Amino acid sequence: MGDSQAGSNHAGNTLVYLPGCRCCEVVVMSMSMVLETLRRLTRGPWTEKYPMVRPPAPQGYRGVLEIDASVCRGCGACANVCPSGAIEVAEGDGEITIRAYQDACIRCGECVEKCPFHAMKFSEVYELTSRKVGDVMCEVRLPAVKCSRCGRSFISERLNIDLAGLYPRELRFLATLCPECREKYSAEVITHRKGVSA
Repeated sequence: MGDSQAGSNHAGNTLVYLPGCRCCEVVVMSMSMVLETLRRLTRGPWTEKYPMVRPPAPQGYRGVLEIDASVCRGCGACANVCPSGAIEVAEGDGEITIRAYQDACIRCGECVEKCPFHAMKFSEVYELTSRKVGDVMCEVRLPAVKCSRCGRSFISERLNIDLAGLYPRELRFLATLCPECREKYSAEVITHRKGVSA
């Protein structure tokens, strides 16, 4: 048989060993891979049980931005400091609307830090995909005060109550004027005083 060596196994069959032949090693490796595959298939999935069981978010995770409607005053500080423009304040007919667009938010946390009323926070929700606009946008609508001169909605009722207390009693009516009408009123008073003293 040349360089081959003969031997026998426990079943009495003759085995021939050929130097340099690796067929036996390949067969053994293939069989062990098949056995491991079968073992893993019968064990069940190795993945997390997500989405059926949602693992908790890590400590300090900045997920979906939430605005607490019971605390928000509609002051707009959040929109002023937002570097990505993800927050907008809109004056509507009789209401102030604050909208936070989750897809535009960069999760910097400026709005949360700068909100004077602590109305904003990040939740631990990390799923931001949805087919509904309401799921990717947080919106708060607040009743607004209308200007007593021009009728434009300009400030939320809650914020107006807070600010009206800062005016002296004789000037509290200024809290019912929008910034533009307040400027006009001030100009009229100054013009009238100059006309009276002349």
